[in-house]
Amino acid sequence: MASLYKRKYKKSDRVTGKTTSQQTSKWYGKYTDADGVRRRVPLSSNKVVANQMLAELVRQNELGKVGLHDPFAEHRKRSVKDHVADFRQHLDSKGNSPDHVSLTVSRIQAAFTACDFRLLNDLDADKVANWLKSRRDDADEANRFGITTSNHHLVAVKSFGNWLVKARRLERNPFTHMSRLNAKIDVRVKRRALDLKELTRLIAAAEKSKRTFRGLSGQDRGTLYLLASMTGLRANELATLQLSAFNFKSEPPTVHVAAENEKAGRGAELPLHPFVVSRLSTWLQERIQLPPVTANSKTSQLLWPGTWSEKAAEMFRRDLAEARAAWLEEVAADGDELERRTKSEFLKAETSNGEIADFHGLRHSFITLLASSGVHPKVAQQLARHSSITLTMDRYSHVHLADLNAAVGNLPSLDATSAIVVPVTGFFGGTGLEVDSTDPAAGPNLAPAGDKTGFPLVTVEETTTAIPAVSETQKPRRERGLRIADDPCERVTEMSALGLEPRTYGLKVRCSTN
Repeated sequence: MASLYKRKYKKSDRVTGKTTSQQTSKWYGKYTDADGVRRRVPLSSNKVVANQMLAELVRQNELGKVGLHDPFAEHRKRSVKDHVADFRQHLDSKGNSPDHVSLTVSRIQAAFTACDFRLLNDLDADKVANWLKSRRDDADEANRFGITTSNHHLVAVKSFGNWLVKARRLERNPFTHMSRLNAKIDVRVKRRALDLKELTRLIAAAEKSKRTFRGLSGQDRGTLYLLASMTGLRANELATLQLSAFNFKSEPPTVHVAAENEKAGRGAELPLHPFVVSRLSTWLQERIQLPPVTANSKTSQLLWPGTWSEKAAEMFRRDLAEARAAWLEEVAADGDELERRTKSEFLKAETSNGEIADFHGLRHSFITLLASSGVHPKVAQQLARHSSITLTMDRYSHVHLADLNAAVGNLPSLDATSAIVVPVTGFFGGTGLEVDSTDPAAGPNLAPAGDKTGFPLVTVEETTTAIPAVSETQKPRRERGLRIADDPCERVTEMSALGLEPRTYGLKVRCSTN
């Protein structure tokens, strides 16, 4: 039997000292739970609301008696802020980097605060979708979300919903049906990769610079750019490197990034180019004066200490501008050449098609150099530490106009008046195309330029005369040079050459039961 009541308490008057009996303004409820225990719970100061709350408790109690109790009832009463705090602890326990945890939680809190979610029952996918759209359509460009940023917030919210289900706090993820937008149609930052000449001039200009940026000298920045462009390490990863991260005595020399400092949280050990080892060793000997190692001196052991990584793009663009200015200064006396260079986009921070050069672009340069050097895509993916080869090839690998021109230059001539020449080993014996410049009438042959294989070549006319007048398919099998196996279960293992085809050999295999 359930009932409402108001608790009574005694109150003493400080002046007269008399004690009077008082009632609480809040209503309380009495009921017996599924275990037979008598419960008293505070409800509401409004009697109608208190009656409704008590009725709901009784209903839940009756469902519990028959095994239909809501297992998530306790979690539904807790505030969303409490659940988000627990989710933060969950991310920390998985070994995620502090930056990743803070960024993920801040995105969730931004969405939930804007949508005014207080309890789990308030979570609504439509409200989140509308909020994201309003941020993408914001008139203020500084506050406007790009599609990629919108997707990052959505992923964070969905990960929180998945955790609620796995932690047995909700029966389903309220955001599970939401999907990301196509980020390719709205690229806020389209980065470009510097080519080899631009990288060389950038590093040289930084090393000659007398300017200091957040504690980093020109020599510090030049070495930093060199290491970034030859390893693909990110700014935040480079900012955590200590002297102990480098092993110059191993074969090959390597640099190690700790798991807690690497973006994917797996850690990485990357090989170093010999030129990088030489320059880095010289820089360490000449520029770095490390204090003695103590138990609490990790910060002092950083090779590039300070807060430069927070403004890495600004630092990079300043040095890039100095490199371009020095490049233009070289031809200041030559008006025509100066005009040509001024119109060029060489060493420019932003090109005419909107491509941006920044510090993270050095990672693009590293992967592009790998691709142009003929490195296998899978190897490039491993060195880039990407989760998919599509990301490595499509987003981080760039093709320059010179690469396209070189590819087109390798195409054969299509002069119809030239005679086609083929090697005697057949059309698949050659490896490329070459134009015989000694005979104007001669067409391209199927050997590469400078080929030294010594394949004897015949012209189309010679090939035509070598074809018998009678079709080989019209002759009996034995006359066509085919050896017919005496045993029906034995396959033909030898075939004589027809025309320019070489003799081929097969394998004797056991005949199947069929």
